[in-house]
Amino acid sequence: RITARLPTDVPLIRLHNGFARYGDIEVFANLDLTINQGDHTLITGPNGCGKSTLLQLITGDHPLCYRNDLTLFGHRRGSGESVWDLKQQMGIVSPDLHRNHRVSGSGLAIIVSGLFDSIGLYTQPSTEQQQLGRRWLERLGLESKAAVPFRQLGFGEQRLILLGRALIKAPPLLVLDEPTHGLDESHRLALLDFLGRIADEQLATILYVSHRPDEYRDFFKQQVQFH
Repeated sequence: RITARLPTDVPLIRLHNGFARYGDIEVFANLDLTINQGDHTLITGPNGCGKSTLLQLITGDHPLCYRNDLTLFGHRRGSGESVWDLKQQMGIVSPDLHRNHRVSGSGLAIIVSGLFDSIGLYTQPSTEQQQLGRRWLERLGLESKAAVPFRQLGFGEQRLILLGRALIKAPPLLVLDEPTHGLDESHRLALLDFLGRIADEQLATILYVSHRPDEYRDFFKQQVQFH
């Protein structure tokens, strides 16, 4: 459950007067964002408006994360917290992550790798960890793909596997950057329907970025629109 590791009254994310820029080019400024546990959040806007930059601040992949007034899981960024400790509390899916998965390994291995926050599996998982991976494959409707090399799976199946990889460690925050990018319509809808079940079961709080205007779902509690 999303309340397992953090007191329920502690926000997952609190950004005050958030800003980002590249050189002299301002991406956004004066952005306030609070995401409490269970506040599934949709961030929308056209390509190039700063949505992914905001996610990079949150995940620690943008150098300005330390200059912003940003608190994650009750820890102020730049206060000596471990980046890896923070990332352990996030499951992340993005087109970049998908492109970086050029490693060998089966569908099951890629899902289980989420327990180790690695791209590819380099540790022999326990029987219990393998069973957990198989349960996620089953939930995704991909149990028959357990032994199939990841790179031989269809593109949509790969994206669903990466979603299972992000969720297997039961992160409080599930960060999804354009997760349906490149998917055909059937896999796009399958992914959105699966997220609805994740929200219903309170398995993670979803932070979802999309440039598409048609991906709003009833489980979103708030929407932030970039222009």
